[in-house]
Amino acid sequence: MKPFLALLSAVLISLPLPPRASAQDASGWVDHGHSRVRLIAGGAPEAGVVDLGIQIDLEPGWKTYWRTPGDSGIPPSFDWSRSADVAAADVAWPAPVRFDDPFGQSIGYRDEVVLPVRVKLSEPATEPVRIALDLHYAVCSDICVPVRTALDLELDPETPVKADQAAAIARYAALVPQPATRADGPRVAAARAEARDDGLELVIDIAGSTPAAATEVLVEGPPGVYVGMTREAPGEGGDGKRFTARVDGADGRDDLRGKQVTVTILEGEIRLEQVVTVQ
Repeated sequence: MKPFLALLSAVLISLPLPPRASAQDASGWVDHGHSRVRLIAGGAPEAGVVDLGIQIDLEPGWKTYWRTPGDSGIPPSFDWSRSADVAAADVAWPAPVRFDDPFGQSIGYRDEVVLPVRVKLSEPATEPVRIALDLHYAVCSDICVPVRTALDLELDPETPVKADQAAAIARYAALVPQPATRADGPRVAAARAEARDDGLELVIDIAGSTPAAATEVLVEGPPGVYVGMTREAPGEGGDGKRFTARVDGADGRDDLRGKQVTVTILEGEIRLEQVVTVQ
């Protein structure tokens, strides 16, 4: 018996230890019928920072919304307060698309989206990092369904991360509009508020655009002011392109003059974002 026990002990010692139960590189999928969602890691915590992705899969014909949803819809909201180790979380927004729906037009995503998240940790990770997200978003087809879900991820600094997860985060991060610093690309030449008989209108002149290319312009107003979906005014932009949008929440031009708006310009493979002051 003693030789057998000694042999069994030697075999057990030589076997690799199983991974800790808490070691994860992704949370479990949470299925909500027309969508499912999870947290994925793009790498191990390093220098007090970890890259994550909020991955949302959508059923065919269903959509979810961008940070500014358009004429209708609910923008996603994020609550990280249940996390033990998160000091800050910066969510990035891949370029969205415009949809027609029964209530006007909206802005968002179909099929799948990964929202890249740069998480700053409270301190450099030497033990597993507990990250928790309470997420509120909506999915819409002929009807809209609000979704509230809780996602939990315990990320071990020594746990390998799947290459496809890191690639998915990187692929969507490459679609995030960048600051409009290119001198040879499309950019806002001027933004001004104009009074119309039916209310206030924001006029955006785009310079450097390719004439034959389809250009999408999305505008986010200052707090309390809603800038509607833009439409191109053909032939009115001089050497560039002109877009106009109705404005709600401002009583007159003086309520918008001098305020800043964020303009996102999408043209082919070009994705730019520019903060401009309204004239």
